[in-house]
Amino acid sequence: GEPKTWYGVPGSSAEKLENCMKSYAPELFSKTPDLLHHLVTTMNPSVLIRDGVPVIKTHQHAEKFVITFPRAYHAGFNQGFNFAEANNFCPTDWLPMGRCAIDHYKEMKRYSVFSHDELIYKLASECQYLDPDIGDATKFELDYIGVTDTDRVCFELMPDDERQCDACKTTCFLSAISCLCKPNILVCINHVDQLCSCSPKKYCLWYRYTIDEMSNMLDALRERLDLCQKWKILVNRLISNDHQNLIDFNDIEKHTTSGVLCLRDDIRIKMEEKLAEAIEYRQMAKNILKRITCKDELIENNNNDDDLNKKKKNFNDENKVTLNDINQLKKSSKINWYYI
Repeated sequence: GEPKTWYGVPGSSAEKLENCMKSYAPELFSKTPDLLHHLVTTMNPSVLIRDGVPVIKTHQHAEKFVITFPRAYHAGFNQGFNFAEANNFCPTDWLPMGRCAIDHYKEMKRYSVFSHDELIYKLASECQYLDPDIGDATKFELDYIGVTDTDRVCFELMPDDERQCDACKTTCFLSAISCLCKPNILVCINHVDQLCSCSPKKYCLWYRYTIDEMSNMLDALRERLDLCQKWKILVNRLISNDHQNLIDFNDIEKHTTSGVLCLRDDIRIKMEEKLAEAIEYRQMAKNILKRITCKDELIENNNNDDDLNKKKKNFNDENKVTLNDINQLKKSSKINWYYI
């Protein structure tokens, strides 16, 4: 379709943009704290630039991609009829940024797209399938979160609009507080003072996981990361130039086929292919060694019996080890051969 014009402000200048826009329309922001996150909210880029806010401009043409990073603000318009699709990505280093975004949304009283705590705990509960980097970031997020327990509630079974904090609009997952005087109202533990004027004895604290359950998740995640670290050490030893410290072939086979580590499909397939090749080459080497050993044993037997000499001749013809056999093994297996 036709091009789209983009105006962007980098995440490092996000607060500068927010303060600039609030200074021009303070009454609007007092009524609607999350006004900046409305799709229809915009400002003339020239005004922002005049107030010292850096603004970048670009034109997106067909088959081109535009990537917006966390905390970056953007706006734009279409120069004609076009069709575009947007997707969100969550790489490893986004998790701490997501935590910052949730805290920012609380200040703005903006509704969350999803529960960040729920994402973290779902990752932790299925840690055996996690990529090591994602697992490490998840563990950091778990260490950040604090929990108190009372009555258990499965928050994920509730509609999002029924488990939002009445004060900051964040989506509750780990815990929430309600009161008998307002049974349909919830607040997060950070805004318990804004629930009502009743005595705390009438409050009910809801929780999703017990401390023991979270400890078990953390232990399982830690065990998963330890296995990944051990695997990384084994791989580094395998490819090391220090041939005195190479790991045993059986260890490679055991760690590849044991299923303890749930590797990505592409990595697992490559490992299995290389393992199959290694097993084939090992068998070829054993066969060659067996031929040489049997031949030497037969030659040492100096029996003059005609039948034995005939058998020896037949054996030599059938089990002859040629230089081509060895060269083929060397070439196909790509093994570093050292001659002493």
